[in-house]
Amino acid sequence: MATIRKRKSGTIEVIFRCKKLFPGKITSISDDAREARIFVQRVENKFEKGILPSQFAQEATERKRGGFADRSLKTLIEEYQKSASLSQEDRDKMRIHIERLGGENFLKIDYYWVEQWILSMKREDNLAPGSIRKHVGSLSRLFIWAANKGIMNENPILRLPRGYASYTEEDEMFAEKKVDKIRDVRILPEDVAKIMEVIDGKRKRPDAQRYLEIPDPDETRLIFTLAVESAMRLREMYTLGEAQISLDERTIFLDKTKNGEQRQVPLSSVAIVALKDYLDAHPKSERKTDNIFPGLWNGEPNVTELRSTTAKLSKRFGRILEHAGRPDASFHDLRHEAICQFFLRTTLSDTEIMRITGHKSHAMLKRYTSLRGSELSSKLW
Repeated sequence: MATIRKRKSGTIEVIFRCKKLFPGKITSISDDAREARIFVQRVENKFEKGILPSQFAQEATERKRGGFADRSLKTLIEEYQKSASLSQEDRDKMRIHIERLGGENFLKIDYYWVEQWILSMKREDNLAPGSIRKHVGSLSRLFIWAANKGIMNENPILRLPRGYASYTEEDEMFAEKKVDKIRDVRILPEDVAKIMEVIDGKRKRPDAQRYLEIPDPDETRLIFTLAVESAMRLREMYTLGEAQISLDERTIFLDKTKNGEQRQVPLSSVAIVALKDYLDAHPKSERKTDNIFPGLWNGEPNVTELRSTTAKLSKRFGRILEHAGRPDASFHDLRHEAICQFFLRTTLSDTEIMRITGHKSHAMLKRYTSLRGSELSSKLW
């Protein structure tokens, strides 16, 4: 890590190299060889522990910054995506940051810049506080990474006060006040039956007296069943491979989740029957791929294609829900209802339900547990 040599002038030159902590080399000069050796030993002990000595910190930071000839936020984000493991949600947010903020010089981003950015999200974009927090959170994780790498001095977002995303009286002078709303749309058992009738081509739309044409009833039926029985997300379902499914163990193993974490989803008897029927009707020999929905996803992790497929399926189910008499509902409400049913029909604990649904905190799960008082009262003495 260190090279010691005597210069013609008689001084002792020490050259330090440590790729993990800084690029290139850092040089130190000493008048005494013994002192130089003691200094090298102390520095190398710190290097072994992953610690950058304070006297090197400023120079190392400048060297790392120097690696960014283009100091735009876009360049920083691209390096972050190469070096760090991001959830799919954060990757989607980074795409938005590149589009809207990519030209900013990341070395000039300070607390004032962050405040102005948040104001623009309120007064120009008129985003809800929850959406603002998601954008800020994703950028904060980027800045923490950059600060840990020595590329930025600090993460100014960490100095934001509590409630920064809430609209103030002054904000309301420029934009409509937005508050976080808990969506409370329930899909009743009779709705489920009507939706299945629409998918099977057995239910006409009341105002038009016609059936809805479904592109692929088999795949649509299975995705709908898995949604209401397992609470899986849409992308988690249409990217399923047969190798992820264990009918014997009654589980689906997910390695492509929204938050980037793997999990196993237990299957109800209804989901098991639906999966078995589908796989029997569409064997792998006919599909010629492990993907159980080859018409929806080709197996390539192309973000643009994935977003396009999600949008296409969301629209398909939007039409189905409207045809079934529930124009107020969306596909995501099926996940909402499935989670509610876990609370109502099982004795699973909150933590166990979180393991099934993939939520990372009880606070996030709480948004889905909007249970009716009448349903809860039946559990009382």
